[in-house]
Amino acid sequence: MQTALIACRLLHFWAVLMLFGLCFSHTLLASSLERAVPRFLNVRLIRGLCTLALVSAIAWLLLIAASMAGSWVEGIEPENLLLVLTHTAFGK
Repeated sequence: MQTALIACRLLHFWAVLMLFGLCFSHTLLASSLERAVPRFLNVRLIRGLCTLALVSAIAWLLLIAASMAGSWVEGIEPENLLLVLTHTAFGK
C-alpha cells in the first residue's frame, strides 16, 4: 500500500506542476505559443492534466484512508474519509 501511495503522490505532483507550467508559460508567452502549438492541443492537454490531477487526488485520499483504517473496506467508509479530510495534513 505504501508503494501505491508514493506512486500516487508522484503522479499527482507531476500533473499539478505540469499544469502550472503549461498555464504559466501560456500566459507569459502567449503570442509565440500561438504559432508554435495550436490552441486545441493546449486545451486538450490542460483538460487531461486537470483530469489526471483530480483522479490522483481522489486516489490519494482513498489510499490515506485505507492506510489509516487498516483495510480497503474500512477505508471507503464515509466517516473514515471525513476523518482523513478533517484531522490530517491531507485535508488541511
